[in-house]
Amino acid sequence: MSGIVGHRGMLLSAGSGGVYTYWNPLDKATDAVLSSSNQVVGGTSGATKWVRSVLGKSTGKWRVQFVDVVHADTVGFGFATGSSIGSFLGATSAGWAMFANYGSVVRLYNNGAYTTFSVTLATNDTVDLLIDIPGGKAWWRKNGVAISGDPAAGTGPMATFTPGATIYIAADPFGANGAVRLRTNPNHFVGAPVSGFTDGWF
Repeated sequence: MSGIVGHRGMLLSAGSGGVYTYWNPLDKATDAVLSSSNQVVGGTSGATKWVRSVLGKSTGKWRVQFVDVVHADTVGFGFATGSSIGSFLGATSAGWAMFANYGSVVRLYNNGAYTTFSVTLATNDTVDLLIDIPGGKAWWRKNGVAISGDPAAGTGPMATFTPGATIYIAADPFGANGAVRLRTNPNHFVGAPVSGFTDGWF
């Protein structure tokens, strides 16, 4: 996407020789408000607040981390392709998002449909996204515990997508006061890594 080339100034040097990237100010909904050097997405009005990462990837198995900075019901954590997101992350086939909370469950949306999982989130919880791009599979963890399936074994994925597709990290605070921090620098991660997955997004 054009934002990748045009915003090299937003990238932070990584010890690995790569760069850690965060939210893209050129690839977000109008109501999404970025702060903290584009690491946090929030907003105070409207319901369309999705945002994608600067960097998209089409290879590898990765762990990235979100922080539920300000929890609001229906704050969402996920990923997307480069196609149209629509009114919220997960409204079209281009987005996948785990939204919390709906009573005692979260909803994992894609293409306007959802699956429920028995877990809730709160302010300051960390959410890992484990994404196997060649395998077309993804899992989420809450505070280091897989919500469903076993990402290390590659079994029971919570979401599937076309293997090898170009994937962007994405989030959607949706509610009026929610906020989500993206962590892509593994030095900032908490919790144990997952065997077979590389920490970071660079």
